[in-house]
Amino acid sequence: MDDKMETTTTILNITASIEKIEKDKNELFIILWVGLGFLFSVLREELLVSWIAAITIAAVYAHGFYKKDELNNLKKSKSYYFQMLNSPIQTKK
Repeated sequence: MDDKMETTTTILNITASIEKIEKDKNELFIILWVGLGFLFSVLREELLVSWIAAITIAAVYAHGFYKKDELNNLKKSKSYYFQMLNSPIQTKK
């Protein structure tokens, strides 16, 4: 019974870490989008092209590269602990 509680606690901790990274990715996307948008609009005269470039770069970095490996590892760990939690209990002889 204690093993299941520990496993459940671990799953909850991993889930919280995943949610934090996802939140950070969304915040980073907005910061990059606005920052790059203003920067590009100052450097270039075409506002539409500047903001489109800014949103593209922000999306690719924030959702494509930012903590990608860490997030994948956490998801694999969560899957592993779910398998442990759902596996049949072996009784001791």
